[in-house]
Amino acid sequence: KGVSFTVDKGKTLAIVGESGCGKSTLARIITLIDPATSGELFIDGNKVDIAKGGLTKEMRRKVQIVFQNPYGSLNPRQKIGDVLGEPLLINTD
Repeated sequence: KGVSFTVDKGKTLAIVGESGCGKSTLARIITLIDPATSGELFIDGNKVDIAKGGLTKEMRRKVQIVFQNPYGSLNPRQKIGDVLGEPLLINTD
């Protein structure tokens, strides 16, 4: 409930959370696979009108879901703090 975020042009949003917290549901709503129960969706500043067909082909090219296998993506030899901290070290000015 109450999800709001902005993704700047050229950036990627990673949605992380516990099993069952709504990550996949949010992704399916953003891509208009499933309807939202309330609220609005804007892409490139344009309101996406679900009643008029939702995302255009151009918009669909800009939005995608990438499901990640945690067992294949996490190094079991690293401490969790190192795994979580690495992107912050790399992407912080």
